[in-house]
Amino acid sequence: MPGSLAQKVAFSTGLNVIQQIIIAISSILVARWVGPDVLGLLAYATAYVGLFVAIADFGTGTAHVKRISEGRDHGQCMGTMWFLRVFFILLTVMVVCTVKAITHNSSFITSEGRWVFYLAVTTFVFTQLAQVPWATFVAHQNVLHKDMPPTVIQGGMSLVRLAVAAIGLGAVGLAFVDMTTSILLLFVYIWLLRSVPVARPDKDSLKSYLSFGAPVFLCSIFTGVGDKIDRILLQSMGGLAAVGQYSAGMRLGSVLQFLSQAVATLLFPSLSRAYANGNPGEAFDLCSRAERYLGLVLFPAMLGIVGVSRALTLLLLGQKYADTGSVFAFGTVAMIFLALTQPYRQIFGGAEKMKAMVVLNCIFLVIQVASLFFFLKYFHVASFGLVGAASRAALATAVSSFMGALLWRFAAVRLLGAHLDKRIWIHIGSAIILFALVYCLTYSGKVLGLSYSFALGAGAVALHLFSLYSLHELKEKDWFFLRRLLVLPRRR
Repeated sequence: MPGSLAQKVAFSTGLNVIQQIIIAISSILVARWVGPDVLGLLAYATAYVGLFVAIADFGTGTAHVKRISEGRDHGQCMGTMWFLRVFFILLTVMVVCTVKAITHNSSFITSEGRWVFYLAVTTFVFTQLAQVPWATFVAHQNVLHKDMPPTVIQGGMSLVRLAVAAIGLGAVGLAFVDMTTSILLLFVYIWLLRSVPVARPDKDSLKSYLSFGAPVFLCSIFTGVGDKIDRILLQSMGGLAAVGQYSAGMRLGSVLQFLSQAVATLLFPSLSRAYANGNPGEAFDLCSRAERYLGLVLFPAMLGIVGVSRALTLLLLGQKYADTGSVFAFGTVAMIFLALTQPYRQIFGGAEKMKAMVVLNCIFLVIQVASLFFFLKYFHVASFGLVGAASRAALATAVSSFMGALLWRFAAVRLLGAHLDKRIWIHIGSAIILFALVYCLTYSGKVLGLSYSFALGAGAVALHLFSLYSLHELKEKDWFFLRRLLVLPRRR
């Protein structure tokens, strides 16, 4: 097993790369076979149910990671977490079904829509139960148990998903496969935790989890709604087909999301321990290094992807997804800036600045909704790949993610006194300027051939790295860090 935090991030990233490749290949083939309407219904049902994820969690997942990281009794922690998670899941299911019955959502009126909805609810239940062992592995920074089961299970179930799409079982069949995947993952996780004691929760443990979880719950409301509101608003303004176009592009654009998740899950325990030991300077240093190295890895990837986004999307998905190339490009930008916010978000959690987290998440949600509403309703530019509602929604998501990154970074500096490296603006400025240039060249006229697209993307990456090198932003320690990510220590 890897030892240092950087190596754990690399190991977790490696497993998630495999998982994302499997999911991407499966998603591409499924999207081609079922079309945007079926894909849109499935994505909309998942987003609709996911709006209520904050209730099921109620901040207890974050509380569980923090309490175990602080060395609390494992049996009490596990018993408390299981009890609270089951209770809040049952409450969530009641709320979701009540809201559906009251609103009479048009997408779930048909027989197919109702089946997809109830299967999505069932998938949600098992996925949330699996968060108990998942959070336990996060607290122990056990990346093998956390990331290996989903990688293996996703690999096997992706083949089943392809078979279901090929047979023509539609959204219902795909939703059933998703439910089965969540059930298998839960049972594997439970088996891996079989030796961990579970004790009856007492009042002190419940109070500890709920007192920490309540403010996180408010944050989760904002983040949960923010994660799903794009598909909800897009469905109301563009229809299910637009949601299908958008979901396919964002699925491709989220290939770098695994790095964001790896950083978030591995940073938080370390930041919590630093603050628990009365050493915020160590937390600031870790946050600053994470920000810098995320920029070194992600911005070149962003430039390479935008160059090939149009040609590659048409090649992989076909003409039915002609509006998806720009979604791929802007979705990548959104995922990258969301990844860059993780160090800032996690340092607030480690410092237990819960009121500030609530306010910042509320502001970010307002930014997300305002951006989506503006670009979907008022932004009409019928060129540069921004013809349909899906592409405008993706642009809104990219803009709000960038503004969110600025918000969280500014707050970390002003509210926590974090000493962060100001030279990260060199990376951001170079990446944004080159992205705009490459995007305009890619989407201004006819579709470039794949070889020309690769050359354009590679040229942008080379120019970005040359700019950093010229400004002394690529140093020996940076190359040493990247090498360490790829070289794990030998077992003794």
